[in-house]
Amino acid sequence: MPSAELSTDYIIRIYRHITRKTRPLLGTIEKVGDKGKQAFTTRDELWEILNTTSPRGHKKNEHV
Repeated sequence: MPSAELSTDYIIRIYRHITRKTRPLLGTIEKVGDKGKQAFTTRDELWEILNTTSPRGHKKNEHV
């Protein structure tokens, strides 16, 4: 019997990509089907948000 794979869908919005003088990135991420969004300002923050999502889909960080 094949094992079921869990898949999570996200909507990622990048609002601004500016020169290096300011924040290089500004955006939000939300899990499809959940309420709330989380903001990020770097690729590392985005990666951290994606990696701190629990298996049931509840984010450990605060929502924006």
